[in-house]
Amino acid sequence: MIRPKSHVILLVTLMSWPFMVSSQTKRGDINGDGILDESDISALVNAYLKNESPTTVTDLDGDNSITIADVTTLISMTTMYSASGNHNGHDYVDLGLPSGTLWATCNIDCTLPYESGGAYAWGEVETKDDYSWDTYKWSNGKPARDAHNLTKYCDRDSYGPVDGKMTLEPDDDVAHVKWGGSWHIPTDAEFEELMTNCTFVWTKLNNVSGYRFTGPNGRNLFIPAGTVHTGTNSYNKSFEYWSSSLRPSSHGTNANNFNRVTGSDVELRITGSLRYDGDLIRPVVSELKPIVHDNTAPKSYLDHDLVDLGLPSGTLWATCNIGASSVEDYGCYFAWGEIESSCNGKEEFWDGNYKFYSDKFATEVLKYNFKTENGYVDNLEVLETEDDAAAQLWGGEWRMPTQTQMSELKNKNYTSWKWTTINGVNGYLVTSLVEGYTDKSIFLPAAGYRDRVKLNNGGEQGHYWSSTLDLDYDYAGVAYHLFFRSTGYGTGTTDRTFGRTIRPVVLITSINK
Repeated sequence: MIRPKSHVILLVTLMSWPFMVSSQTKRGDINGDGILDESDISALVNAYLKNESPTTVTDLDGDNSITIADVTTLISMTTMYSASGNHNGHDYVDLGLPSGTLWATCNIDCTLPYESGGAYAWGEVETKDDYSWDTYKWSNGKPARDAHNLTKYCDRDSYGPVDGKMTLEPDDDVAHVKWGGSWHIPTDAEFEELMTNCTFVWTKLNNVSGYRFTGPNGRNLFIPAGTVHTGTNSYNKSFEYWSSSLRPSSHGTNANNFNRVTGSDVELRITGSLRYDGDLIRPVVSELKPIVHDNTAPKSYLDHDLVDLGLPSGTLWATCNIGASSVEDYGCYFAWGEIESSCNGKEEFWDGNYKFYSDKFATEVLKYNFKTENGYVDNLEVLETEDDAAAQLWGGEWRMPTQTQMSELKNKNYTSWKWTTINGVNGYLVTSLVEGYTDKSIFLPAAGYRDRVKLNNGGEQGHYWSSTLDLDYDYAGVAYHLFFRSTGYGTGTTDRTFGRTIRPVVLITSINK
């Protein structure tokens, strides 16, 4: 049977976009030349018009027929979601991100962008039927909260042998194991870069829901929702993707994943999930691009010394904390959003004297609130200048770092972190890995934190405020901070009322105007 001519008019209109794109996919490559182009669409149109029997190559949506939907899907794959290149046999798209990170066009176990593929426990390289502590590779089979049950990736001795490993090693990274080359599961910083630098919209491709990310260069990436697992239960149409980063302050039981806020199509986030859960995988290739700014940063700004680590954002880091007289000095402790500190009159850090709580029960959050049950909702996510201690105490363009700037600082493409001692003070020496800046470093002393009047973990841990509120928590009383101990480092969230140190930053574009 030959289809009516009216279909030809429609399909010729759909074919009017010019393109040429290479791909490793099988479906859609009608002529078998390894390239998806206009000839494949023409061949698929002819197969549709002639009502030919479907094959695995021509039936893109798997409904056992060749339809207009197959043709429109092929057009989307070769135009809107076309690949930029291929690494080790797998296609990627270059979105024009500052770091140069290249995102795979499809998930692990897939050849098409709308397929979700298998779900994996964090650090495992095979799918399975039961996702629990009983079957988890890096646990001895009991709940990890029982003593000494984690066998790898643990930062607390009560949970297992401490190894300080905060990021998946290549042998435990399913993207690297299955695809080889430089492919790996994205880090927190790479997911944050995707969210920060791209526009994104919840949409559909071949009737599969997911997010379309549009990069600074106009190229597109589709990441689908799919089936995830916990225990023996499966949850369809879920958007849950593993990061390669262990969740800081979770003692190793949780790793971070990239997901959307429940009930929202416009909010994405990075939160913790139990490592045994089965989540989806979208691989990346990290490609450090040349830094966009030249080495023209001054050595100080408004009488405060700074260091240019060559970071892509142009963020310059101060050499010491607010209130410190040297790089190893702890400096002052602040509650989040307060200007008063331990150096000028604040003796206790708790709910009862926090600037933005109505009382010691935090009955009402007076500012930076996104929960109606906590009072007036202002939806402020980042500290305003009037509440930013760096801006108020150091002036000019100095600011507290955002969560994104902290993630950039700990990105293993840009910096190395070494636990060391300077003048008897423990902390991390953070050294640039960027070409032309490898002689630049900053020291972050392990200043601990203040709860009430007590200094906790001084010399053992570091807790540095960001300017970013955590919008994913159950209440509006938590903000992001940089957290570290000798066994590892990362970003996490903590109570706004605690006293923590601040390391200011300034953008090179702000002071080189």
